[in-house]
Amino acid sequence: MLIPKLQSTLIALLGIALLASACGDDGDQVSEPEPAAVAEPEPADDTTEPITAAPELLINCETSIDDDIPAFYATYFRCSDISLDGDMVVITGENLPPHLSYYYGEDHEQYEEFDYSRGDEYRPNPNEIAGETFTIRIPLDPTVTGTIIDGRTVNLVPGDSTDYPMGPAGVALDGAAYFNPLAAPGDDIEDEKYTFDSIDGHPQQQGAYHYHAASPGPLRILMELEMVTTDVPGEAEIELYGVMCDGTVLMGLVELDGSGVADDLDIQSGHVHDIVDGAGTTLLADRYHIHMSAEIGADPRGLSPEVQYYDTCLM
Repeated sequence: MLIPKLQSTLIALLGIALLASACGDDGDQVSEPEPAAVAEPEPADDTTEPITAAPELLINCETSIDDDIPAFYATYFRCSDISLDGDMVVITGENLPPHLSYYYGEDHEQYEEFDYSRGDEYRPNPNEIAGETFTIRIPLDPTVTGTIIDGRTVNLVPGDSTDYPMGPAGVALDGAAYFNPLAAPGDDIEDEKYTFDSIDGHPQQQGAYHYHAASPGPLRILMELEMVTTDVPGEAEIELYGVMCDGTVLMGLVELDGSGVADDLDIQSGHVHDIVDGAGTTLLADRYHIHMSAEIGADPRGLSPEVQYYDTCLM
């Protein structure tokens, strides 16, 4: 009879032998299955552009347009009060451009640094924007003066009886003033352009902000209205900038319907025909207008007009 302890040992040994025989004919062990492969996570896309808010097109732009205003003004003009007084369209603004400008001064919410990157000749003038209410009264049906627009009248000399007045002589789509293309005696308009802010405007000594040429400012109105996709003069689908006090319309490189410009321009890049929008609607019939673009016309400066085509210019 086996001793109980020895009996337990023999039973254990017998169990090990039977287990070895069940694992394989030659006694080799079966390998453990390989673990399933785990896919590596995709690396983060470091090239993704950060999402930034689009810049605000218009700042502090308040508009009031009466119901009876002709479609040309009601459709395109903003940041002003527009009403009808008999046969006159009356546009009143504060002349505070609705964009950033160095000329607002460092303490103003619309201040930005002057852009010296445009060239060594650029430098700001010493003036600062001062809100100044101004009113332009534009005839609905202007009368032609009969003045011949040629090198004798378009002479870059201020003070001629055929010239637009100095100071505010027109209004831009964004409510800022348009001046004529003449500098005060002793100054040169070609030098003044180097004092323009990033929107190509500047204030004079009394703080009246104004444009002399095509500008991104009015085009931002058209962007806000979803009529164009850029505020770069010369690249917008349509280029309308404003109107002078006598009713002369200010355009750029194309007509209001986006078509090209005929080659019948006078010395200040103006001509007469119906002003038609992209839908084929005539907004102004037989209206004199100029194209402020150095790329077309006889005026390589691309500035606002010097000589009035129509005889009424009321402020």
